[in-house]
Amino acid sequence: PEIHIAVHGLDEWLFYLSERQIREMRGQSPWSQSQLATLHRRFDERRAWLAERGIPYVIVIAPDKHSIY
Repeated sequence: PEIHIAVHGLDEWLFYLSERQIREMRGQSPWSQSQLATLHRRFDERRAWLAERGIPYVIVIAPDKHSIY
């Protein structure tokens, strides 16, 4: 099971972070090279399929809540 940690932030805020989020904040990728290659291939395949039909493909990565507040 994944461990969650409470981190004390500014103005008495508490942020609950998972091990994955802490690794990301440290700049450690949660993805292996083969997982990244698979994601890249899937995105490329989807983009090509949609392009054949005249549909633009946009990928938007939203930030985690703790990085905004």
